[in-house]
Amino acid sequence: MLKCDDENEFEYENDGPPLSDENILNELFNDPEGLVDTNKDVDDEIMQQNIIIAIEPKSVTTFIRCSVHTLQLCINDGLKTAAIASCIIQARKVVKKLRTPKYCTWLKKNHLKYAIIDIETRWNSLYNMLFRLLELKDFCTEHDDEHPDLKLSNSEWESIHSIINALNPVKIATLALQKQDINLGDFYGIWLRAIHGLNSNGTILAKCIENSMKKRQTLLLNNNVFLAAIYLDPRYQMLLNEEEKTTAITHLVNTWNVLDNLEQAEHLPNDIENDNLDNDTTNETNTSFSYNTEESISNVDEFDVFLSSQSSVSTTSTEISSTSSIKKLLHDFKDAQRIPYTTNILKYWESLKDTHHELYKLACIVLAVPATQVSVERSFSNLKFILSDLRSSLSEDILDAIMVVRSNHIFNDNHS
Repeated sequence: MLKCDDENEFEYENDGPPLSDENILNELFNDPEGLVDTNKDVDDEIMQQNIIIAIEPKSVTTFIRCSVHTLQLCINDGLKTAAIASCIIQARKVVKKLRTPKYCTWLKKNHLKYAIIDIETRWNSLYNMLFRLLELKDFCTEHDDEHPDLKLSNSEWESIHSIINALNPVKIATLALQKQDINLGDFYGIWLRAIHGLNSNGTILAKCIENSMKKRQTLLLNNNVFLAAIYLDPRYQMLLNEEEKTTAITHLVNTWNVLDNLEQAEHLPNDIENDNLDNDTTNETNTSFSYNTEESISNVDEFDVFLSSQSSVSTTSTEISSTSSIKKLLHDFKDAQRIPYTTNILKYWESLKDTHHELYKLACIVLAVPATQVSVERSFSNLKFILSDLRSSLSEDILDAIMVVRSNHIFNDNHS
């Protein structure tokens, strides 16, 4: 036994030798006779080691911001930078007047639409407010002599028109990013098209938003997960420089190693499947990344021409040996043929599932990373339809079950 002396130091009570590790373990378990077996099951220990090896070395995931919120931050940066604040304030004053009962009744008699007020937390609300106000321009100019609260100068009307044109590309991008099946490659394409549209617009507001988007794009390209997803997306891979491609390959190799270790930890080596894949592909030593793009795009547009100009890779398909390592496969994919940006990248990899099984497995992982939090916000929005004054006593389990049903289209389709 141990005791503490006056100097707060621990020493043994008797003069005998210190207790061994085994005796200490027996004493801790109240087993003085040494009945505790210190030997562990070998299989369990190996499994634990494999799990630790798979998880501990390095993380293959990292934080990615919601793409829609990032776009809205860029829009706000542009609105703060451009000298249009006074015009928006005047336009908002007119809209508030048009929303009073007096003018609402007047608009209804003239079979016109009601004015829309912007809401700070609602996406595209400023665009919708100004667009509806521009539709009511004739009504305002016709009655502004008798009703000065509806009057806007010609320069202000021109500014409103200019703001609408500048916000149109990002408005289209915001609507596109609200889809539920957006992956990182789709997000990057929508992001680039928005920048392309802003650049074509050329107004001060458009340039301010474009500059903000490019600054945030630089931070975006420092994310390893994002680079890995773009590298396995032949629609936009050519936009990455050599350093970014090298970073993406390194991350994909690490992801593959973690995946392989996890499969070993779960005792799922898939040896039979890999052997069959090797036997099938050995007979075909030359396999190309080919994909039918006839149905993907019919007419070449300006954005597709821009992507083509950025690609220095010939249209010749790249040959890949099935016996190469995953790193060799990834290096060879660097020269994959570019496909039109309208191509569904998930269907593209599904078509290569049998011939390029390793890259397909990696694509399923990196392209599964959600690009937005829209689906989560929709789930929270469903609460207002579930909880009400008449259903305020719902238990947590019932509320959870209702949310699952409302959030899964599979249940909704079966119910319909």
